[in-house]
Amino acid sequence: MIKKIFLPEIYKNRRVYSQTILGFSIEDSYITCAKVIAGKTQNIVKKVIKEKLRIESDKDHNYKVKLAINNIISGMGRYDKVYVSIPASKVVFKELEVPFLEMDKIRMILDYEIESKLPFSIKDSVLDFIITKQIKEEKKSQIIVAAVRNQDIENILNLYEKAGVNPSKITIDLFSIYSIFRQIPEYRNIKNSSTIIDLGSSSTRIALLQDGNLKLTRVIPKGINTIAKNISNQINKSIEEVKKNIKNFGLMPTGNKEYDDALQKNAIAFFNDIQFTLNSFTLKLALDKAISKILFTGHYSKIKNLTSFCKNLLQIPCEIFDCEKIFSNSNFINKTKSEIEDWNQFTIALGTAILSPETLNFNLRRKSFEPKQINLLSKQLITSILLTSLIFITLIVYGYFQINSLSKKIKTIEKEETRKLLKIFPKDFKLPKKINFKSLINRADRLISEKLEMWGPFEKQELKPLLILQELTNIIDKRRFDVTMESVAITEEDEKAKIEIEGFFRSKTGSDHFTYFADLAKRFEDSKILEFWDPREEIESRPVEDKGIIFSATLKLKE
Repeated sequence: MIKKIFLPEIYKNRRVYSQTILGFSIEDSYITCAKVIAGKTQNIVKKVIKEKLRIESDKDHNYKVKLAINNIISGMGRYDKVYVSIPASKVVFKELEVPFLEMDKIRMILDYEIESKLPFSIKDSVLDFIITKQIKEEKKSQIIVAAVRNQDIENILNLYEKAGVNPSKITIDLFSIYSIFRQIPEYRNIKNSSTIIDLGSSSTRIALLQDGNLKLTRVIPKGINTIAKNISNQINKSIEEVKKNIKNFGLMPTGNKEYDDALQKNAIAFFNDIQFTLNSFTLKLALDKAISKILFTGHYSKIKNLTSFCKNLLQIPCEIFDCEKIFSNSNFINKTKSEIEDWNQFTIALGTAILSPETLNFNLRRKSFEPKQINLLSKQLITSILLTSLIFITLIVYGYFQINSLSKKIKTIEKEETRKLLKIFPKDFKLPKKINFKSLINRADRLISEKLEMWGPFEKQELKPLLILQELTNIIDKRRFDVTMESVAITEEDEKAKIEIEGFFRSKTGSDHFTYFADLAKRFEDSKILEFWDPREEIESRPVEDKGIIFSATLKLKE
């Protein structure tokens, strides 16, 4: 109990001490839960439970969920924390690249970077992210941001709180599957690109992975129920009868030509939508190799003939995601007392409780939904006060002896900064007789004021040349790109500022100029101030021998 006061649960993507965690997942007609002892190096799966929702016409869905959760909790025994997952269909995913490696720095700029990309107000939502790739040489991180409306988080929490459960972490079912994927050596080591397709009743979740790392996610608002409903409408049979056929025969012929033709037609249309998504992934990432494997998960992943049907239609090797392979990893131990015939039905619950390093810090219980601290026992409180007092006294004593050292360092820094400041002043600028850091700062402020006064009148012009030049400087970042500007012309046409630019681009590697030029072109397209003169146009570019790429564009200020 003492360690929970003074030690963080997670430090540098690793657990500091063991905890017993319950991972919950609410599916269409049942709830699954996994009890796991999550340790520093090993995870022990103690129990998994699947509880069906009672079929009672006079009770609402929330009541059924409450009963199911209560039944699960009563059979799980002692636990420390509850983690829950929510459907990816309620989440907006966005892929971003940010100029930081540290999670706390990324979190500081996250709201600003994502706000314009959300279909709802950021004030009415909760968001978090996972890091999918880091480029340490360039100090960049590729992340996937997940944003959920407050209302959806409230609804999820209400379901559990009515059952007397207070979840400390909320994750997403797609991230739970990814967490299991990353911890199965066979899957994690798949080369090139692979895809996880989670087949649901009303939605299908798709995740593209590259060399085992999550790159892109999409949710298609169609599922097996969509196929069943379309078949029902076409052949005039009840949807329950169609679902029964799909359950018994899967995607195999039944001998009923009318049904089989409708099944073939709608199944092909459904998987064509999936293929369209996969093709868009390939184009967006400019993949040079085709997707090497599709892994199917979800309640409907084991319908008959699914993998062979998709393999023939999509021309990609397909197989069923095998959750039980998690125990091929020596860090996972199965200590469930009962024999489990199908581990795949617990994939999301296990992935919610057993978090991979990539998803360990992800939590949608933020802002107003952050869980309240539990009151500490008296012994913990007394110990905490005593230790805090001891630390405080130690800091005072230590600080006393450090004051002189810090004072010297401050003086050294001031001298160094004074030397740097002296370099920025013009030769004819009148400096104070007594040069010190404070007086130089005052003179620097004065110099800036004079420059602002000189350039201020230009800001009042309709053409706004300073604003335009500043934005062009931000886009054509000399630290990132090797660009030589030939000309920048700012004129007025149709009462608008018309900006015509020409220049040469070379990659800093000296080759593959167009590959790196795409990054520069993207920065022009993403500008918040400038846009192309004609929305149908784009930046023009062509190769020039020994020079790289010559490019030109006609731009204007956004209204």
